[in-house]
Amino acid sequence: SFEPCPETFELLCDNVRLNKLTEIVNTHNLAISSKNGVVQFTTKHDTTNHVLSNNENSDSISISTTTLDDILGNDIPDLIKIDVEGFETEVVEGANKTLSSEKCQAIIMEVGGVSRYGFDENRLLEKIEDYGYQRCSYEPFNRTIEKVNPIGSRNALFVRDIDTVKSKLKASPTISI
Repeated sequence: SFEPCPETFELLCDNVRLNKLTEIVNTHNLAISSKNGVVQFTTKHDTTNHVLSNNENSDSISISTTTLDDILGNDIPDLIKIDVEGFETEVVEGANKTLSSEKCQAIIMEVGGVSRYGFDENRLLEKIEDYGYQRCSYEPFNRTIEKVNPIGSRNALFVRDIDTVKSKLKASPTISI
């Protein structure tokens, strides 16, 4: 898990420890981008802190960046969630190896906010599809997944192989909350 904001990163680490997930969750106080470097990151927007855009003036701090490909190497997850307040295009640009891997079966990605940086959201969605992912919907209460088109401005699910994911859902234990 990646969290660029130092205060929020501490909360993330606390939650990982509290839920006894330290053996399976790696935490990194970094921003993910298309290249290694440094970005300015807002500090006064609570859950919507984000990489400062060129035409934005806000309190910010310098945050180191890396790419998913660089930090993951060959340790590619089955599922990736990308929720970076409009910076999704940059994350995807730095994840060619990761997103091309058959190991990565699904992506959950926030859509509808890329205009802050001047990115073309349709091109971003096309790129995800070019990697072999299909837009899908998931119904957690009956554990069904199906292809959908189009998606709106919300978290979107992209799946590489629907049958493989359906098999994993069927084989997974049911959790009651």
